[in-house]
Amino acid sequence: MRMIEKIKSKGNSTFWCLVGIFLTGALPLFTNYCLNSAEVPYQLVRIENMKDYLSAGIFQMAMPVNWQYEHGTAGLDGNLFWLLPVLLRMTGAALESVYRMFLICIYAVTVCFSYKTLEEGFQNKKTAVIGTALYCWAPWYLDALYGRAAIGEALGYAFLPVLLLFLVRAVGRKKGKLPQWLLLAIAISLLLQSSFAVLEVGMLLLVFCCVYYRRQLLEKDGWLTLGKAAAATLLGNLWYLLPMLRYLVAYRDVARYVGSRPFQEKGAFLLHYLTFFFQGGATYDYKSKGFQGTAAIGVGPALTGLFFFLLWLKFSGALQKKNSKEDSTAGLFWCGMLGILLSLGSFPWDLLRQNAVFQVLTFSMQSPTIFMIPAICGLTFIVCGLLNTYREEKSATEATILETAVLAVAFVSTQFLTNKLLLGRAPLWIRQKEDLPDVVLIEAPQFQMSAAAGAAQLVAVALSALGIVGIVIYCILTQKKNPDRKVQKEAA
Repeated sequence: MRMIEKIKSKGNSTFWCLVGIFLTGALPLFTNYCLNSAEVPYQLVRIENMKDYLSAGIFQMAMPVNWQYEHGTAGLDGNLFWLLPVLLRMTGAALESVYRMFLICIYAVTVCFSYKTLEEGFQNKKTAVIGTALYCWAPWYLDALYGRAAIGEALGYAFLPVLLLFLVRAVGRKKGKLPQWLLLAIAISLLLQSSFAVLEVGMLLLVFCCVYYRRQLLEKDGWLTLGKAAAATLLGNLWYLLPMLRYLVAYRDVARYVGSRPFQEKGAFLLHYLTFFFQGGATYDYKSKGFQGTAAIGVGPALTGLFFFLLWLKFSGALQKKNSKEDSTAGLFWCGMLGILLSLGSFPWDLLRQNAVFQVLTFSMQSPTIFMIPAICGLTFIVCGLLNTYREEKSATEATILETAVLAVAFVSTQFLTNKLLLGRAPLWIRQKEDLPDVVLIEAPQFQMSAAAGAAQLVAVALSALGIVGIVIYCILTQKKNPDRKVQKEAA
């Protein structure tokens, strides 16, 4: 709420632009039914199942790997944020209504967090608004929300800008209200509680940027920040990490079985990155029937067009921009190029997954297309940097024409995709528990928290609670000391 009030206070135009971005992408949610998808019944059963367990005094902390689908559907996705639709369901709200409300909240969080990160990274509200539209209207994200109903991945995508905000501040040596180590700990915790697969992608992005910006991120203070963030994450999420470790040990054969299934054939075509108008989004594998009719995935035509425009400006010499060591766009761009490579069906994933380490690392991923996430992040940052530079080196008229064209292309392609989904997908009418299909959820006792839990689980919960309280007290005491030091310096 504070973020929304801050945006409104800075200017109504920015606020209403963000509202427009939200309404454009969330159009399929403003109906009285759900769009049918292979995973929507699974998610509805998940909500109802959690409600029944919670009524009995048991909280299911995460969903085990559904190995019957030959991939980690909702593999180790945390259920903490799913308490919102579950509690609404317990008040008597319709099942479809609470599911759509949950998706509306996810999309609103995506808009707010991405704008905050881009506005702080580029110090320009216009650029931040355009970048927010490109990030929130990415076809991969819309397909995750509506086409595949991969809600865990969508949650991780919504919280990923928090990790990007840490990188922006760390590379630019900026300071915010929160300490850097706490911001990183919060980012990792949000990803951990959302999707294990997106957490791995986020850690890949973090490691890549640490190597690329090693002078800023791996100096003495940088190592201290990373160490404190790791300790805070471990302590604050001990209640969740301990059951996960017990589950992975007990079901290690399941992880290897899922990790040995065909994975490479589900990768994307390079043509997915060059597609302008997407179909309604098929539910079968991306390469099982060729490119035609595959799911609506990609980075979007606006990002693709701006990327080629950037290349043309670079090679023609029309753009004279020197790379700065405090500019986070270059590192994220090259990480995005790596993401494009890893997402392709031509990347030798099946060869790599013959190794047990790669099997364990990728067993929770449905397909290589999840690596489109760093591709979207990298391209969004590089084109936002292009818009800033273009505005500085060209006239205001030329910059306005470019910005208008980018938003127009992104808006038209997004409208085309969302309308295709609304017109092409059959409605799914499920109001009560009796309307649910026969979807059997795999259960794991390691993820069930109740008053009858073992001593180890109760100790982990107590340590996490004490750890969170200790972190809050430490931050309050640290912030009180800093103003005193500033006053002493000014007096001196």
